[in-house]
Order: sequence, then C-alpha cells, then structure tokens
Amino acid sequence: MSVQKLTNAQNTLLVIKNRLSFFDDFTNDEVLKITKDVEFKKYKKGEFIFEQSEKSKEIYYVINGSVDVLLGVQKKGSYSISYENHVHLATLSKRAIFGEMSAITSEPRSARIVSHEDDTSLLKFGIDDVPRKDNKVIIAILYQKFVEILSEKLKTTTKKIYSEN
Repeated sequence: MSVQKLTNAQNTLLVIKNRLSFFDDFTNDEVLKITKDVEFKKYKKGEFIFEQSEKSKEIYYVINGSVDVLLGVQKKGSYSISYENHVHLATLSKRAIFGEMSAITSEPRSARIVSHEDDTSLLKFGIDDVPRKDNKVIIAILYQKFVEILSEKLKTTTKKIYSEN
C-alpha cells in the first residue's frame, strides 16, 4: 500500500501501533491489511460513544481526554432492550483501548461508553477478519493477543470486585 494513499487516521494508527499491544509484532503493511474504516472521532462531555447492547465491532483508542464505562440493568417490561440505573465501572484515559470484546465475539456491547470530558479524541477502527490468503496468520496472532488482553482485564476486574467486598 502506498503511503500517499493513506488517510490521516491511518497514518496516526501506524504511528501509535506500537502502543497497542495487539499490534506489537506486526509490520505497517500487516496492520493496514487487517484494519478498516479508520477514523478520528471527537466528543463533548456526556456524549455517547456507544450504548450497552448496541451491535457494532469497532475498536477505540483514546488519543486525548477520557471516557466513562457504565453498566446498566435491563428495564423490566420493555419491548425493546433498554437499560437504567447505570453504575460507573471505570474511567479510561489517554492510551486506553476499548471495544475489542465486541470486535472479537460479534456480541452486542456489554457496557455504555460516555465521554468524560470535552474534547475527547478517539481513533476508531474496525478489524477486517475475513480470512484470505494474505491475512490468515495475522488474524490468528491478533486473536491470540486479544485473548491475552481480555484475560488481563478480567483479572483486574476480579481483583477490584474482591477488594471492594
């Protein structure tokens, strides 16, 4: 892929790829082969990035600002899936990554993500996980790295739950 044809968002992704543990061992060309729809997004305080139970597979990287992770309880008696009584689980700041679980499992989002402050800048991208001759090994390695990241997040969450009890 020619450098001249890259968008600003793709160039930024290549610059920060070494900060993303799941891209550590990949070349720039490999990263470009397995990512798609790379774009910058800017949010004001209180704006939703995505809603709990939403179906989407994009991954987000926090460039500036921060976001809140909120978990709600499903409303009883509602014909559509909606949530209330949201509990604050975490605030993610610069260099944090989120959204990878839905990218892997294709399951709906497990939490609501809201901008914590004005001028929160995110890099949003999808993973092109359709196996082809030129990307099968890359995708296998990527999924292995996702499993490692999610395992670490689970350990951290478990420790937090036990320390609060």
